[in-house]
Amino acid sequence: MQSSSTVGSQLPENPTTSQPSNDPQLMHATTVASQLEMYRSIFQNATQNTSTSSINNYKISEKIAEGSHGVVFRGMSMISGTMVALKLIKKLAKEDGVSTNLIHEAGILQQVQHRNIVTFIEVFMENSTLESPANCWLITEYCACDLLDLVMVPNLPISVLHIKSLLQSLLKGVAHLHKRSIMHRDIKKGNLLIDNHGVLRIADFGLAIQVTKLTRTLKTNIGTMVFRAPELLLDDIHYTKKVDIWNVGWVLFSLFTGKPGFNVQTTNQVLTKLTHMCGSITEETYAGCQNLEAYKGYRKRNSLNWPRMVMVMARRAAFGPDTEEISDKNEPSHLQRDLKESGIMGIELIDQMLTLDPTKRPTAAEVLDNEWFKMEPLPNPCISDLLGEYKKYHREKKFRAYGEDHKSN
Repeated sequence: MQSSSTVGSQLPENPTTSQPSNDPQLMHATTVASQLEMYRSIFQNATQNTSTSSINNYKISEKIAEGSHGVVFRGMSMISGTMVALKLIKKLAKEDGVSTNLIHEAGILQQVQHRNIVTFIEVFMENSTLESPANCWLITEYCACDLLDLVMVPNLPISVLHIKSLLQSLLKGVAHLHKRSIMHRDIKKGNLLIDNHGVLRIADFGLAIQVTKLTRTLKTNIGTMVFRAPELLLDDIHYTKKVDIWNVGWVLFSLFTGKPGFNVQTTNQVLTKLTHMCGSITEETYAGCQNLEAYKGYRKRNSLNWPRMVMVMARRAAFGPDTEEISDKNEPSHLQRDLKESGIMGIELIDQMLTLDPTKRPTAAEVLDNEWFKMEPLPNPCISDLLGEYKKYHREKKFRAYGEDHKSN
């Protein structure tokens, strides 16, 4: 992994004009224009030692993902022979000619070297100058799959130990980001990769932001809508790193229950579903919500007071709809058997992280200190057995498809 002495972060989001202050940190806060120059210098710093970098140094084999911010290909370094992921950034910023998404992602990845964060290799512009780029490429390590694809494997023998291990790895990565004042803002199973050793790695930092001392407002229409925290749905422009904790809670909820998320199309529909699950948003359940403009509309649409049901939903999904205990006669799944012994504390963590009031959600470090992670069986940083099941399933699927093709011919 390459290192950089330059600190990378997100471009300012609607910065407000700060009043004169004697605070030295605020006095040294940069203007929008100077910050833009700083981020341009990040890109220059990242590429100045890679003048020989070229897409010709890589053999691209196939497209593996496509999103709103770019296309990801699997490939191989012609120099080292290692497998890599190549991200081609599509959106270019008119104001500076460089993809701001690329700057954000590369700038942050250069400063967050951690076992549970995807490894940065290099970034470069192909056949271009800084003022007029053609293609912008971000090269990172190649991982075997993402968590979403992994849990889609039929009859995957996932256990409470696997879930505990995945959660601990995710929280370690998030804690590392938060220690550096970085919010990811789009944590979900599709952005959590599993490397070839079975280690979880946080990826896709295109929406990440590094919070500074500069007074500013933040975008709320960001991240995957169905997983947005209540403060984002209610347009709180001063939200904190606790939005990531909410997302971690959703990942854990999904792993325990198998539920992918709300099947809705609008923010109002998300809020309605959220109310049914986590209870009504009131001044008692979310201090200060009455000061948010979007809250007024929410109260008009949700006049009834709904109780908090997230624990009940998680327990019912895990144990069954009619009982909190699992009878051996019911032939429980791996997960249900494990829940009888040690999983209920994990479900309690869901309740803590999916708390409506962001100030009452625990930090990543606080969750990591939970007794659950100290109980037997202890979490394992690698889930190589599940990765083996994933590879086996896809080998067999490919073999079956090959056989069907030959039959038809």
